[in-house]
Amino acid sequence: MPDYNVLVNQAIKEFLPRAGEMLQLRAKSKLGVYQAGWPPLAASTLRRKRGRIGKVSRRMGRILARRGLTFASVFGADMPLIRTGRMRASIRHFEQADETHLTANFPMGQHEQDPQITPFIPPGQPLPARPVLGPTLDEMLDPMTEQLEGFVAGRL
Repeated sequence: MPDYNVLVNQAIKEFLPRAGEMLQLRAKSKLGVYQAGWPPLAASTLRRKRGRIGKVSRRMGRILARRGLTFASVFGADMPLIRTGRMRASIRHFEQADETHLTANFPMGQHEQDPQITPFIPPGQPLPARPVLGPTLDEMLDPMTEQLEGFVAGRL
C-alpha cells in the first residue's frame, strides 16, 4: 500500500513552481490597471506621462503604426505603476524549502526619490498606496487551493 503522506508531499513540492508562476503572472497583470481602492493618477502625473509618450522612438512608432496602433493606445498614460517597466520586470517567484516566495526587487517608495517624479509630488504629501503583492496573494489563495487539490488528486 502506498504511503499517501509521501505522495501528497511530493505532489505539493511539484506544484510549488506552478503556484509561483500563477502568482507572478497575476501580480504583473495588476500593474497598469486600476485596482479597487486605488485613487486616480494626479493630473500632473498624467501630463508627465503623456510627455514621455510623445518621446517614443521613431522606430517604435513605425512598428506600432504598421499594426494600426499608437504608443498611447498600447502604453496609455493613465496606467498606474507603469513608467519604465522595471517594476513589472522585477516581480519574480522562487521556491525555497517547502515554500513559494513572490518578490519585487523594486524598492517600494523608490519613485518618491526619483528626480523625474519628485517635482510633481506636493510637498509633505506621500504618494497614495497602490498595493500589488498582498492583494495578489489574497485573491489567488482559493483558486490555487482548488488547483492544488486537483493536482494532488491526480497524483494519488
